[in-house]
Amino acid sequence: RGTEIQLLDCKEGNTNMQWVINAVDPYDNAWIGPIKLKNKTDQCLDNTDGDLGKGNNLQIFKYQSKTNQTWYFKDGILQLYNDPDYCLDLSGGHTSNNNNIQLWECQDGNKNQEWIYDQSNSQIRLAMDLEKCLTAGMGKSKYYYDGSNVEIYDCKDDDDKVFQQWNVGGMSDLSTGSNQRIHLVKDPTKCVDIHAADEANGTNIAIYNCH
Repeated sequence: RGTEIQLLDCKEGNTNMQWVINAVDPYDNAWIGPIKLKNKTDQCLDNTDGDLGKGNNLQIFKYQSKTNQTWYFKDGILQLYNDPDYCLDLSGGHTSNNNNIQLWECQDGNKNQEWIYDQSNSQIRLAMDLEKCLTAGMGKSKYYYDGSNVEIYDCKDDDDKVFQQWNVGGMSDLSTGSNQRIHLVKDPTKCVDIHAADEANGTNIAIYNCH
């Protein structure tokens, strides 16, 4: 049934009491959570070792509900959720295949940090060149695993597309505003849940895996 939710006195700094109301709608146009490979959902976009230094490398790694795997996607900018001063960035702005994707300080108007989620193909495209996509190890190992590099590459429409397809949470619901959730700050995969979707008075509310 999940862990029951209870009412207690507020305590500053207690992460068990910190929540995010994730209302994905056409006005807010934002989403918080992991960015997972569509055909291998146990692998996600990861800030290597959680290092917040400029130029820190991004990789594919097993999803572990960590803060360095949680992203905030709003207005085409992908920010690291636990430190929104840092953004997903195309190194040097070079669009040549295999150029590295890194963590960098967010800068207004920086084209290296502007992205578009192509819902129809599940691809994250570079806004300044829509023929370039966020890619997991394409062109090198042809296989992704813990530590696989994340880079820019020509967007694919063949079998190699799987290296470029991502599950970006509620982004598919942006036009409807239907994906509205309250989830824990310390673990965005856990949401406030009505047991068995029962709307009767007195139904228990608990913390449960987000769906």
